[in-house]
Amino acid sequence: MSTTVRAALVGAVALSLLTGCGVDVDLGGPDVTGTVERDGPVGTLVDASDDYYEGMDLLLDEADLVDEDGAALAPQDVLDGAQVEVWTSDACAESSPVQCGIERVRVVGASG
Repeated sequence: MSTTVRAALVGAVALSLLTGCGVDVDLGGPDVTGTVERDGPVGTLVDASDDYYEGMDLLLDEADLVDEDGAALAPQDVLDGAQVEVWTSDACAESSPVQCGIERVRVVGASG
């Protein structure tokens, strides 16, 4: 096995071990902030900091959900009216509203 291939494999294994252990991988700043409007299992982003994301569905059961301290949350913990920061995947479907994969949702404020 070549040195380059071996180094790549070691790096991939190390990364998977780190992420599997719950190490907080830095995603940079959020792509958008806003408020969750929720009626059922899917949330909708309203009052978005960037109009591009206004009305975007938040598929909460498919995202990494955390509170302000980074503690894991369950989808039912993200309540209607919650203030959130949202990280999206690189690919968004150009529709209205936009459809993006959601990487992480951090709840930074309670509803009300």
